[in-house]
Amino acid sequence: MQHSYISLTYIKRYKKVAIDPPIFKLILKTAWDIFIQASHELSDGFDENKIHLYKDVITNVDGVKGIKEIKGRNYGNNEVIDVVILVNSTLDIKEAHDIATHVEKVMMKDHGVYDVHVHVEPN
Repeated sequence: MQHSYISLTYIKRYKKVAIDPPIFKLILKTAWDIFIQASHELSDGFDENKIHLYKDVITNVDGVKGIKEIKGRNYGNNEVIDVVILVNSTLDIKEAHDIATHVEKVMMKDHGVYDVHVHVEPN
């Protein structure tokens, strides 16, 4: 009985290594998965499910009328969130700042976000 093997040649030593096709496929798939994950993270990619979760959490903070924009990125193993929240246009600066500070605390304490940048705009 013959087995089909794929031979890979190492140029430096001119040795041949036989790899069983299912093992070769597993190696290729693993390499592809690592490449996709690294490319996503290196290009400031962020988990869309977490963005939706964070959007819901921030929207439910008292005083937040909506979210104009939200972005996430990884800083090593840490998450950094940039968000533009909409607040009532009749609030003074201190009240708007207090809402932004509350958003930061909720995200950092309850969701383990490393840093949150909150920009406030009137609605």
